[in-house]
Amino acid sequence: MNEKHPEYAELKHIPTKKQMQKEKTKEQLIYAEAKICTSKSNRTKITRTESPEEKGSSVPSAWLPTIVILGIFCFFLLLTTGVLGFMGRESSTCKTKWSCCGEKCYYFSDELKNFEESKKICKGMKSTLLKIEDEKELNFIQSQLSYFYWVGLSRKGTRSPWKWEDNLPLFLKFDWKESKDGNCASIAATRMAVSDCSKFMYYICEK
Repeated sequence: MNEKHPEYAELKHIPTKKQMQKEKTKEQLIYAEAKICTSKSNRTKITRTESPEEKGSSVPSAWLPTIVILGIFCFFLLLTTGVLGFMGRESSTCKTKWSCCGEKCYYFSDELKNFEESKKICKGMKSTLLKIEDEKELNFIQSQLSYFYWVGLSRKGTRSPWKWEDNLPLFLKFDWKESKDGNCASIAATRMAVSDCSKFMYYICEK
């Protein structure tokens, strides 16, 4: 007996119109998302390309010579300011201790020393005991005095000539009395005097 077997045909699924619209909508969404991502990626690249930090990376090398010149200028400016400040302080100190007249400056001590000590102190200040050049200088010095002061005039003995510290002889005539008790000269407001070199007096330095 012949049995009939059912025959199966390959059936194709035909989507409905509604399903086709849904698929199309999904494709549009996927395309739109892909486009948005691509657009964002492009904007990021553009932003990085136009970044002022990256564009300005070559600026320091261009400004380097100017920076070096400004640095050198500032250094010399500070150096000049320091030197002027030091000179100002030194000048101020000189004014408080020294009195100037013409080309000379004088230091009138406020301490008592013997003749040799006075010479050493003046030498330490890069000066010498006073040397009186003429009558005008003599009058100026005496107008400043109230006590006796050592000057740079001395002799080696009563029979030796009077000499200044630079070994030049005495060329001015002073109104003083010779004395056998001293070999060093001092000055006061009204006269010159011969004094014992070991005696303690004020002193006058000049430079």
